[in-house]
Amino acid sequence: MRVKLAAAIVLCAMLALSLAPTTTAQPKTGEIVLSNAGGFHGNALIAMGRYGGITTILPLPAGNVGGVAPNGMGNEDLVVIDKMIMGVRDGHVRTIVGSLSQPARDIDVDEDNTYVMAAGTAVLGVNPVASTRTTITTGFTNASSIAWNGTNGSLMVVDGDKIWAIDRSHNKKLVATVPGACCMTWDSYTGNMFLAAKNYLYALAPGGALTTLESNKPGLKNPTDLFLRSDRVLIVVQGNTSPTGVYAYNGKTGKYNRPYHEDTSAKTGINPMGVTVEHYRELWLVKTTVKIGHAVDFLVNFPLYKGKTYVAALSYSHSPGFPVGNYRLHLNLDPLFMVSLTNPALFKNTGILSTHGTARVTLFVPDIAALAGFRIYMGAVILDPAGKNGFGEATNGLGLTFQPK
Repeated sequence: MRVKLAAAIVLCAMLALSLAPTTTAQPKTGEIVLSNAGGFHGNALIAMGRYGGITTILPLPAGNVGGVAPNGMGNEDLVVIDKMIMGVRDGHVRTIVGSLSQPARDIDVDEDNTYVMAAGTAVLGVNPVASTRTTITTGFTNASSIAWNGTNGSLMVVDGDKIWAIDRSHNKKLVATVPGACCMTWDSYTGNMFLAAKNYLYALAPGGALTTLESNKPGLKNPTDLFLRSDRVLIVVQGNTSPTGVYAYNGKTGKYNRPYHEDTSAKTGINPMGVTVEHYRELWLVKTTVKIGHAVDFLVNFPLYKGKTYVAALSYSHSPGFPVGNYRLHLNLDPLFMVSLTNPALFKNTGILSTHGTARVTLFVPDIAALAGFRIYMGAVILDPAGKNGFGEATNGLGLTFQPK
């Protein structure tokens, strides 16, 4: 009897170990990163492999877990928990801000590296470079989701059924009314926004026109966040409503729910509130806004192409762009594009990626007052002899609005 009891105890212990979450140092490049609330894994940042297997779990403090966003500075992930902004990098969790004026629900990063948050009655901003906190706009009823719009530099906010746009002067404009609106992300390929509402996935044009992409599919009962990968696969996550999990919409083929499956995700016991993809922020401002008469540095981040040559360029617009290898560079072949490739005094745009796959690109903004408010786009490609037509990966177009001196 004692032998059987001992064997049962050992069997239970082995089973517990086999079910225990596995912790590793950091998500791998290209893995989905989820801010998870409760459930089997508790409050945690989770990295999920391409076909649903969880590979990394980083514990988070107790509290109401909100959205997650990639931070171009330092390659860390940002996650909201109540009135805190947490940064997660290399397996470590740190408190970036621990005393917001009110609880935040969702977070994104705009083009000048300000962390922008939907926080109930207000949209908040924290700029870690300038060490400033701002209340960007107030007067909301229930601001629950926020997304930076790279087409015009505005912030898009879900407030109940209303969709607002906040311009760079912090003016608020009602764009659309969408019943059951949940979350948004920018579609850099078209200039529209992807908008998820209860049971619907839409394309939202700048003027407010809606196009239905999908309806009544798994994962659209209660979407909590969206993220568009550089291969145009839109990652959709659903929390707090069964079946919770990770879903995908392919913008090229129009197929929904590939390559992720709701049954695989649900079996892992996750409850995702936010989603991003590790190392998918490839081009970002480093230290400051784009001010007239100043030199501005940008980070090029391609961890899979260490030691390869990169080439960056500028353009007046980002759509439709043109194909480079297996990718599309979201810049147009206009006069600014040609000047940016041939004038190093204006734009130091080429070099070799470091052993970490990173490099800095410097833009010298002319000291011309009339440039204030003018908007251009930047993009970069990797030269890779092993890639199609000699090209590796290409970035999306990063919108840049010139600020007064």
